[in-house]
Amino acid sequence: MPSARRAFVDCHCHLSSDQFRYDLEEVVARASHNGVVGIFVCSSSQPDIERVLKLRQEFPELIFPCLGLHPLGLGGTFDADFWAVTRSLIVAEHARRGIAGIGEIGLDFSKQILRDHAKTKGTSEADIRSTQIAAFQAQVSLAKELGVPVNVHSRNAERETLEILFQSGVCGLMHAFKGEPGLALEAARTGRLLFSFPPSLVYKREYQEVVRVLPMEALLLETDSPSLAAGGPKERNEPGLIGLAAAKMAEIKGLTTQEVAEITTRNAVKLFGASSPALLFAAQASQSQATDMIPKTARWRKPQTGWKGNADRAVAAEVGRGAQGVGGLAQPSLSPPQLASLEEAPLPWRHFDFADQLQMELGDATQVLSEASQGKERNADFHIQELLGQGHVSAEAISVCDGGPSLLVAPRGEPTARRWSRRTAGTALGTGGADQWDPTLCSAAFGAARCD
Repeated sequence: MPSARRAFVDCHCHLSSDQFRYDLEEVVARASHNGVVGIFVCSSSQPDIERVLKLRQEFPELIFPCLGLHPLGLGGTFDADFWAVTRSLIVAEHARRGIAGIGEIGLDFSKQILRDHAKTKGTSEADIRSTQIAAFQAQVSLAKELGVPVNVHSRNAERETLEILFQSGVCGLMHAFKGEPGLALEAARTGRLLFSFPPSLVYKREYQEVVRVLPMEALLLETDSPSLAAGGPKERNEPGLIGLAAAKMAEIKGLTTQEVAEITTRNAVKLFGASSPALLFAAQASQSQATDMIPKTARWRKPQTGWKGNADRAVAAEVGRGAQGVGGLAQPSLSPPQLASLEEAPLPWRHFDFADQLQMELGDATQVLSEASQGKERNADFHIQELLGQGHVSAEAISVCDGGPSLLVAPRGEPTARRWSRRTAGTALGTGGADQWDPTLCSAAFGAARCD
């Protein structure tokens, strides 16, 4: 039996850089030849957004756009009018074709950067910090609104950056993180943040220390092309060199490069699969064993709002409980009295790869919840069929990013929202067994009319 081909995902790079203007096609071809199945290209400024979108048009099968304003791209400037224009560009593209994430965004409090920007703008370093924070918070809020991950830069501002991310509840990745390893581990334990590392991992001790303490489930690969090459700052980096980062990560973690490729690709699919569904199928097509996660009939949809979004969270909590029993994964922390409503306490981002045994844990989970809320009486198959096609859930990928896309399951034999939500409220949300349930929680997800 032939061995699986290595499949890499470059979770952070800048192919829109002028350094690639003469040989971009060759660079992309080399990446594909070397097993790269997805390249997440980040913008750094407002003009760069258009360049990134043009790249997506040229290489739609491989390039996934993350749109945002880099703290250095701001140059110390961020006002309401500027943000309104940038925001409209991003929102319009998300509505038209979808975006993979918001990025590259973040904070850069390097002394030289603060000094230079303050001098250019004729203001103080404190004002530059405030400007960066305002821009970062605005973009994080947009990511949460659109239900997509963030792709984050942080230099000399790791604690401030993570504090904003913790408070927002968004999911995403920290690129080339060289802060305190303990801080990275704390962030990874939230289940919402992953960490990506480039080929310069081969010589940068700060990166190596962070990789050493983090579990593989929290790690991703990137190149940050054209920067952060294995050969040092004078060498141009490119996505096809991502295997150098994988090899060093394998050495640090005591794994093979193949294992690192499989795990990090799986992690990338978990993080970006909902916002970039083509990545799921590109990874599968690469014949990587690690990415055989969803059936060809599965389809993703955009994040839901209102009662559907609440229903998604409730179902995800139920699936999370089952996944914990199967795979030992962290259970979403939803329990009274903190949970006044699902809207007030959105489910932390989680991903669950679960096998057929999950059906045993959940019961015979092949029927899907649908539009049965707030007086709507449609049958219980519609909502799931809209998502899955054939409506069978066995070995699937679950993605929840603050109410974003998810696979929904409900026990067979309990087709009505009232009966199903009683079980959900009693079992998944921590109020007790199937006969002990809280109508407040049920009402939050499905509407009081269905929970009497």
